[in-house]
Order: sequence, then C-alpha cells, then structure tokens
Amino acid sequence: MTDRYQQLINTPIGRIVSKQVGLPAPSRLERYEPGQPLITGPVLLGAAPGGRLAGAAAAVLASVQAEAMTAMEDQLRSAAASAGLHAGIWNPETAAADQSFKALVFDTSGIDSSDRLLEAWSFFHPSIRRVRSSGRVIVLGTQPESCGPPEAIAQRALEGLVRSIGKEL
Repeated sequence: MTDRYQQLINTPIGRIVSKQVGLPAPSRLERYEPGQPLITGPVLLGAAPGGRLAGAAAAVLASVQAEAMTAMEDQLRSAAASAGLHAGIWNPETAAADQSFKALVFDTSGIDSSDRLLEAWSFFHPSIRRVRSSGRVIVLGTQPESCGPPEAIAQRALEGLVRSIGKEL
C-alpha cells in the first residue's frame, strides 16, 4: 500500500509547499520484496558472557547467509563457528570510521543481575551510531517471569533499554 502523503511530499510542488508550511519530509523505508536477500548489509552479533541464545542467533544468520561480524569474546566466536557462521571480528577501537551495520543482534540471556547490565552498554555504546537507515536492533533475552528475582530485575531493565533504543533510531 502506498503512502499518499509521502508521494505528495516527493513531488516538486509538494516539496515546495511542505517547506513553506513546515511539514516534515518522511524518510523512505526499505521494504522486503520477494527474491531480495533477507538482509542487505552486515550484521553485528554480540552476547553477554554466559548468553544462551548466541548459538541459535548465529545459526539463523548462517542460514540466511548474512554477512556477519562478531564482538571479540571467545565464547561468542566459538558459538558462531559451531553454527557455521563465517564472521569477521569487530573491534570498535580499530574499526573504520565509516563502517556501518544493517542490524545489531545482542544476546542478553547471560545478564543475571543488575550489575551485569554494563554488558549491554558495552556492546551498544560504540555500535548504535553505526546502524544504517532502515536498520534493525534485535535484543534477545529471557522472560522475566521465568527467572529468579535478581535476573528478573535485570531482564525488566533491558525492556527499558529496548524502548530507549527504539526512540533513538
């Protein structure tokens, strides 16, 4: 379904009128079309130490033949290798300034206390600015209802993190 406002704003006269009235120009979103690759750019995979879902995430990325990179943690690298994901290593300190990602995938299932929430910050702080337009951020976690109190508190805090990331992007 087409968006009539976006069509109008993208015409020459529509641009002139929208600038004079002060209407925002909507950004063009990428839409999936049959036959297109599922993801059209590199994916950065990360996990908190002890994460239980990184292997499954790596297997999904391998099955769709995604171009992937992982953070430098050994546990994550071995999970990616055992899933058949051929991923490069991403080091935020040595990465090129223009390097960007179509998606960020982070496994938070290893965060079992509020003290370990720093793991999420350590992953997203250097990488969130590198998400391309129409990019995705996927945070994998544990349902708070199925955890003990300290882990449930941490997993609930991650819900707030996801909302904040959504507003930023």
